[in-house]
Parts: sequence; C-alpha cells; structure tokens
Amino acid sequence: MNMLIPVTIITGFLGAGKTTLLNHLLRQADMAHCALIINELGHVGLDDILAKSLVQQVESPHIAENMRLLASGCLCCSLNNELADTMRDLFFKRALGGIPAFERLVIETTGMADPVPIMAHLLNEPVINSVYQLAQMVVVVDSQYVQQQVQQHREAWKQIASADVLLLSKLDLIDDAAKQQVKQLLEEINPHAIQRDLIHGQLNASELFALDRTNKRPQQPGKTTRRFSTAHGEQVRSFIIQLPEPVNYTRLEQKLHWLCQQHGENLLRLKGIIQAEDLTGPIALHAVHHTLYPATPIDQAPAGQCNQLVMIGIDLDEQEIRKQMMMI
Repeated sequence: MNMLIPVTIITGFLGAGKTTLLNHLLRQADMAHCALIINELGHVGLDDILAKSLVQQVESPHIAENMRLLASGCLCCSLNNELADTMRDLFFKRALGGIPAFERLVIETTGMADPVPIMAHLLNEPVINSVYQLAQMVVVVDSQYVQQQVQQHREAWKQIASADVLLLSKLDLIDDAAKQQVKQLLEEINPHAIQRDLIHGQLNASELFALDRTNKRPQQPGKTTRRFSTAHGEQVRSFIIQLPEPVNYTRLEQKLHWLCQQHGENLLRLKGIIQAEDLTGPIALHAVHHTLYPATPIDQAPAGQCNQLVMIGIDLDEQEIRKQMMMI
C-alpha cells in the first residue's frame, strides 16, 4: 500500500476565490487530519484567514510560532521561508510527535504563481519526494474574468493547463450563455481536467480530495487533441496517447526520459496510469518539463484509463511524439 502523504495544491488567479474556498474548508471536520500551508506573501495572511473562518484554535507549547492548531485537528502553517524547508519541517515535527500526524498536506499559492515550477520543486527534492506525493492540482477559476485573464496573463492559462481539477467560481455573476463560453474555453485549454461549479466557495473537502490526479475525465475517440491560442501566438496543446500493449515499463521509462529531454522546455505536464507486464501493480506517472519523476504505486487503476499518457504543453510536436511513443 502506498504510504506517501498526498499533497493538494490550490491555486488560481488573483481574486478568483481561493481565500473564500479556504474559509469554507477550514470549518469542515473533513480537514481534521490535514496540514495547510498558506503563502503569506499574498495580501491575506494566516491569522486573517483563520479569523474570517471563525474557527477555534488550540494552544500548545509544541506548535511553532508560524503554526496554528485548530480545534478540528487541522494544522495551519504560514510559508515564511522556502516551500521545501517548510514541508520538511512539517514532516520531521510529525515524525517526532511534535504536531498531529496529518494525513494530507494542502498548499495554497499566490495568485500570480506559475504552478509548473511548484510541482517540479515538490517532486524533485530527494527528501520530499520520498515522503510526499502530488495528489492533485486544484485551480479556482474566476468565471467572470477568465476569458480576459488567459489572454493577458501567461500565469492564468498555465494554471488552467496544469490543473487536475478546475473549480468555477462567480458563476452567479454571469448568464447561462457566458457560462457555456467559459466551460468551452476551459475545455480548449485543458480537456483532461475535472470541472466543478463552486457556489460561494462552498465545497466539501472529502469531495474535493476524492478528485485526485488518477481520476481523469473519460475521453471520446477523436476528441483527444485540443488547442488554445494565446494573444502572443502560443499554441497550448493537449492530447492523449494510448500506448500499444502489452506495455514494458523499462522501455517506456527510457522513451519518457528521451521525451523530457527533447521536448521538456515546452512540456507543462505529462501524467498517466500504467499497468505494465514487468510491474507487479499499476503506477501513476508524472513529468514536468525536463524531469520524469519516480513512479508512484497506486492500489487500483481507474477502469478504461490504463496505459494512457496525457500531455499538455506549448507548441508540442504531437505527430513526432506519437510516432516515438508507438515504438516502445
């Protein structure tokens, strides 16, 4: 059984509604066994969020100055140094019994953050990737302004393109026609992400955490390639490759390393669930730019989604990549 601590990253462009979502999540019993890292470089700090959430805090001599333990059991921590240092610190305090043994880590990022380096940083640190695993990239989308944001700000569409889950906020502020336009836009940028409506920031934590990155949206034949053009002429392209079976993971891994080296500059994300003849069970694969990260064993592969690679990138040569992946 996989014993790594799952990590949920919550991001979204400025004003999308991340703080409102956190305020709602922190009131829930489902957050009892979670640790939450809040980036204090934003306009709203840890104490501000907790005060607005009306949550009760617990005094403890073992909790550091930048941490707050809630009565629900959720441990909140402000990010006042490097993310890797904070994550290591949390794990070692957990191992030594200084803080509650949290079962999931939630990381909130600033609105202008590019999620790709965050993912790469998370998965590339030797100590961190032996303890934590990326479970899901959650992006809160401002339905009212997302169409302007993705054309004007590179970070906005990169967040959407990198997402596993898209939470659509402010839907009550637009009409039905605009809602359809927004959902179609998100489908063009990232057809593989799960879309959920977010009404006034309210969502059950258990429902959110169930939407991890091993649960891709089912894809229809002929609908596996999507393109989105930015104002700067860049083509954000996403497509699925169904690998020829039986899959040999040793050969696949070699080909994926080649792929990351040849196309890494433009590769935002690669992910997939693999059931190979030379493995004892299914694994989750993940790559960002030039780095293929260690495979993560999973308990069960989702039905109908095995041996598919989802690729999202900028101006990727889909024809060449498909040709190479058929040669494993």
